[in-house]
Amino acid sequence: MPTSHRPDFKAFREESKEQLKRGTEYKDHFLWPYVNQEDLSQTKLMPLLLNARGRHSPPNSPQPTTTLYTGLVTEVMTPIFLNECTMVVHGVTTAAEYGKLVAWD
Repeated sequence: MPTSHRPDFKAFREESKEQLKRGTEYKDHFLWPYVNQEDLSQTKLMPLLLNARGRHSPPNSPQPTTTLYTGLVTEVMTPIFLNECTMVVHGVTTAAEYGKLVAWD
């Protein structure tokens, strides 16, 4: 687990653009930019995180594209494309339906 707040920015500053594109050793920093020791060691933030996750189901939580923006812009992460399919994440009320792949036909 990264030690500092917003480890994706730290990784962006430490590695060159070529290193980031080839495959950074900090990929987890871009996948989980808000999970780090500095923030979780503060007394109020961990209970707030657990409370938010317990009160809001995944369809009502912020979508990953907002938190993964730095990784997408720097091309550390590449969005996966599956032709003729859509993943359902909005408006779903059950865990079985969340993230379900639906064919276009």
